Amino acid sequence: MSTRNWTVAILTLGLAVSARYVLGQDAAPATQPTVSSHSRLPADFARMTDLTDDQKSQILAIRATADEAIHQLEVKEKADEENLLSDAQKDELKDIDTKLAAERRSHLAEERREERIENTQEKLDQLKNEDQPTTNPSAPN
Repeated sequence: MSTRNWTVAILTLGLAVSARYVLGQDAAPATQPTVSSHSRLPADFARMTDLTDDQKSQILAIRATADEAIHQLEVKEKADEENLLSDAQKDELKDIDTKLAAERRSHLAEERREERIENTQEKLDQLKNEDQPTTNPSAPN
């Protein structure tokens, strides 16, 4: 790894730690960290023909730093909002969040099930097509 890449990696880590410190998020976050949606170059940058690998890695590092900062702001926002609530309201919010999470899991499970059924049907169709003769065996040659 080049010196420049190491520098970018260290700066990225430093920015993430600084953002956490500035936002007062020294304790563990209340929610799971989000998966970066920026693990690829933006479409316009990806189409550029003369970007170097170093430039690509720097762009991805910038996007990762921005994602982390956004995540930290979202965590702080949620905590600030919850601080306004009474204990009863916090309990109600927790129940609602639990139900919503269960609905999302159920919906995702249903989507995965439907996808498996569709894939299985496609495989069955392929096997049927392979088993059928391509010529009529009773036809004279």
